[in-house]
Amino acid sequence: MKAMLASAFASVLALAPAAFAQDGSAFKQLIDELHAKGVLDDATYKKIRDRADSEGGSASAVAGYDPGKGFFLKSADDTSSLHISGFGDFRYTYFDRDEDVPLAGEDKSSFRIRKMRVKFFGTAVKPWVNYFLQWENSGGSLSLLDYYVDLYDKKSTPEVGLKFGQFKPPFSRQFLVSDETLDVTERSISNDFFFFDRDQGVMLHGRPCGDSANVEYWTGLFNGNGRNQSDNPDVGLLWVSRLEWNILGEHGYTEGDPDDTQDPQWSIASSYGYNLVTPQQTLPAVTTDIGISRWEADTAFKLMGFSVQGEVYVSSETPDDRSPGVRGVHSSGTYVQSGFFVMPKELEVAARWAYIDTDNALVPRRQEIAGGVHYYFAGHPWKLQAEIRHLEDVRTPGSDNYETQVIVQMQVSF
Repeated sequence: MKAMLASAFASVLALAPAAFAQDGSAFKQLIDELHAKGVLDDATYKKIRDRADSEGGSASAVAGYDPGKGFFLKSADDTSSLHISGFGDFRYTYFDRDEDVPLAGEDKSSFRIRKMRVKFFGTAVKPWVNYFLQWENSGGSLSLLDYYVDLYDKKSTPEVGLKFGQFKPPFSRQFLVSDETLDVTERSISNDFFFFDRDQGVMLHGRPCGDSANVEYWTGLFNGNGRNQSDNPDVGLLWVSRLEWNILGEHGYTEGDPDDTQDPQWSIASSYGYNLVTPQQTLPAVTTDIGISRWEADTAFKLMGFSVQGEVYVSSETPDDRSPGVRGVHSSGTYVQSGFFVMPKELEVAARWAYIDTDNALVPRRQEIAGGVHYYFAGHPWKLQAEIRHLEDVRTPGSDNYETQVIVQMQVSF
């Protein structure tokens, strides 16, 4: 009986070498187990194993589709790979504006493709040499968002990795979340006021206590003048550092809980950034270097369809001591956001409150209240969102300026 099985097995191998080549490791494990159980004798096992080795070496690449990472092409030894994916947001918005305020604008109703993005990412030469490129078409113009290489071997040296190129400085939890995995259609007004935009630079990151530990760090130097700039026009650089403690499981950088997480995930973190900016204008009144100092603290929690997160921000923009007596500008802000799936993995209700306060006479205090209902067809990549977003400026007591937005957005991914 065993001889018949061995003979039949050898025949299958002869008829389907290409199939075995596509998954050589699994096939070799199978014949090893059959040999160990005595189904294959030594001679037959050696013959099949030699054939599997020779056929497996002929597979140079594997192609396919991963719902979480898009289309892929990777080498048979898993050292090099290319993933191609993207997403787009198609949106309808009705703008209801305050008619009592001059220059507030007329009410407006509009369809638009809010953004389309394409991503190329993977590994090159070694599995720990990671690369990432991302382009965005928004408002009819194409721009490069990200281009970086990340040398990080999480398995053998999780303590430190080196990342360089153009990417997001590690400041503000909500800005570090991809647009594709936001829980509300727009980031909060406080994030938009205090964040540091994508920039060119270099960063160290890792887990100082090893991969099994729950502490992560990021620290980097950047030009400080934003994305897609040819160079830095002055000697000042942007320094940003972030430290995170995953108290109850690693929360990661996605919002909401469409995966219906069964074990609690809770993280707290804090970031600090300092940017020395030299204004490029020639007027004497604005040539003084400005030191921009920002600090934030954030927390995020999710469990069984419930999620909550929030941040607080403090910012100070102060001229250097070449201009004593010139007063700086101090600002603060916050937001709290929460969501709950009334139908696990499918139907969610979410809400957010955000606030900005600054002593700059030209910038009013601002408040945001937003809420909506979201339907997830297949997690974050495919979702339909319907929201109401109310923005209010407080310029002087009794003089408010508001705008209410009704938003319906469909997100599709590939």
